[in-house]
Amino acid sequence: MKNSKKVLKRDKETKEAQIEIENIVWGGKGIGRIDGKVYFIPKSVPQDRLLIKVTKEKKDYGYGEIVKIIYPSPYRVSPLCKDFKRCGGCQIQMMNYKLQVESKEKMAKEILRRWLNKAKFNSLLAMENPFEYRHSGEFHIKWMGEKCLCGFYEGESHKVVDFENCYLFPKGFNSKIKGIKNFVYRKKIEGISSFNLSSGENEEGYIATFLVGENDFDLKDFENIQKEVDLNGVVVKSKNGVEILRKGECFLTYTIKKREELLPEEIKFKVDVESFTQANFQINAELVYEVLRLANLSSNETVLELFSGAGNFTLPLAMKCKEVTAVEKCEKAIEDSKFNANLNSLHNVKHLKGDVKEQIRKLISTSEKYDLVLLDPPRGGAYEIIEGIAAFNPKRVLYISCNLPTLERDLRRLNEFGFFAEEFSFFDLFPHTYGVETAVLLRSKNDKN
Repeated sequence: MKNSKKVLKRDKETKEAQIEIENIVWGGKGIGRIDGKVYFIPKSVPQDRLLIKVTKEKKDYGYGEIVKIIYPSPYRVSPLCKDFKRCGGCQIQMMNYKLQVESKEKMAKEILRRWLNKAKFNSLLAMENPFEYRHSGEFHIKWMGEKCLCGFYEGESHKVVDFENCYLFPKGFNSKIKGIKNFVYRKKIEGISSFNLSSGENEEGYIATFLVGENDFDLKDFENIQKEVDLNGVVVKSKNGVEILRKGECFLTYTIKKREELLPEEIKFKVDVESFTQANFQINAELVYEVLRLANLSSNETVLELFSGAGNFTLPLAMKCKEVTAVEKCEKAIEDSKFNANLNSLHNVKHLKGDVKEQIRKLISTSEKYDLVLLDPPRGGAYEIIEGIAAFNPKRVLYISCNLPTLERDLRRLNEFGFFAEEFSFFDLFPHTYGVETAVLLRSKNDKN
């Protein structure tokens, strides 16, 4: 693609130029070039021709914002959400869904380009309906005089966008958000900084977890919120994470249904609201099935699972192998995983509570060996524990990631210890955002199979 011709508006305060957008990058911004220099533009669509104002200039790249859409991309659509321009909940709702999927695939291949000729890259698994898929969200509350704002943060700021409806959530979910907001406004409750609202599969049971300051609240108000908004449970926590109140049934339920040749029986989950669950139950199930396919376990193999959570992968893996050793530092998640193992009559799971790095050190000291190591680390990745993983001499490593840049970094580290990427699978866990969930299978150079 030819570079756009630079068009400058001479001014001490601002600079304007024309640019054509080539693709989106990690973070959701569009990327284009002016005289060969890269610029990142939010809310832009591939093939947009734009007049932009440059907002930040670096030596090798810059940032800009749209002043005018000169020629809109054929893939540009009108967002359903009237607050989309400000709200940080979505980044690419102005792009038709088919192009979102294609652009995310292209972005993933660009970030992981060093593996393109060495591994199989599967197509990104998309959703049939890319709206109303979320069952959990974090919402901020801020008082502006007499007005109570409730919603997501504005993009790259801490300004609260007071939305009326978020199309990422089902209608019933939006009704609960409005109910909480209206109660907080009517009772003038000023001590709440944010709340998480979550529901089980098929909107079964709503639980709200409120984060509060030190003094500006009455616990009776939260009991009344539960009754008035018809919530199954309410949790109140201080800003340092101490639980102050727990009332009602504060757990979520979901099921991973059986699937021929992958999962012989369905698995039922009952998970405390404080334990992590994927916010998209539908794609989470597909991710679990793909993990089982990639793992390709035999009944005599053993698995070490790191960052195992409440057992979302643990229990399906346990159905297919001799034993799973599950390592997790969150006490509630460990309790949930143990409960769900018993609920599903799975007695071949060994749970280890504690810091993952410390538990790896202890397991190495006892000369433990595993056929497969599965890890699903937080966004920061797992760089510091990769040497420890290699010490178990597994045949295979299965890495689940929500952050492509840190995944790429960690794959290079795994490569240094003799593990080679064999197959990548991608999932659109969060349509209308830049996010991509990835499962990658790596094989040891010592594995003869």
